[in-house]
Amino acid sequence: MVHYAAEDTRHLLQLTELLEAQLIAKGRLDWAKEEFALLEQVRHNSTNGPLFLRFKKANLLDRRQLAVLEELLKWRNGEAQRRNCPPFKVLNNAPLLEVARAMPANMSALSRVEDMVPRLVSRYAGSLLTAVEAGCKVPEEELPVYPRGEPRLRDPEVDGRMALLKKWRVGAAKKLEMDPGIVINNTMLEEIARHKPGCVEDLAGLKTMKNWQRLVLGKGIVEALRAG
Repeated sequence: MVHYAAEDTRHLLQLTELLEAQLIAKGRLDWAKEEFALLEQVRHNSTNGPLFLRFKKANLLDRRQLAVLEELLKWRNGEAQRRNCPPFKVLNNAPLLEVARAMPANMSALSRVEDMVPRLVSRYAGSLLTAVEAGCKVPEEELPVYPRGEPRLRDPEVDGRMALLKKWRVGAAKKLEMDPGIVINNTMLEEIARHKPGCVEDLAGLKTMKNWQRLVLGKGIVEALRAG
């Protein structure tokens, strides 16, 4: 694990200097500094809720399958700690999801699970079947529930402004030579569409909009909405 981390960081100083020079040349160093300052405020809580909440496609499983997935993830994390390696090096997400979905009760059933190649079955069968059994024993009233937000009612006028903003964003991103989602993401575009700013100053009321976005994109946003 130490070697793995060392290899990941060996060239970071050179890369930092190279990227900083490019940002200065483009006049975007202040943009990056603002983004970095916001990232420094993020606090990750590894104990915040069940493991399946951070697992892609867990929302596709029913409650019993979620309980099984949670046990599988606990096992994988423990194995990764024991081996001093990242969890995906133990077993990646695809076979783990399929095992949770199929809930195999024995070796024969496990070997038929999609993405469970013979090598994985041979190596992990005992641990996987134990985790599946533990998930299947969770009492009905204690089964986890995947949180689902209330669907937001669509507003045709907001949707129309959103379409205008997305079209404008394509041109803005091309001009800046940046990915559209980095220029401004869909969540921010929807907030702008709902706020319906009539001038650049109105964008100051959007707390999630960054200063560099207001300065660089503000005029274009207002003009795009007016044109529509």
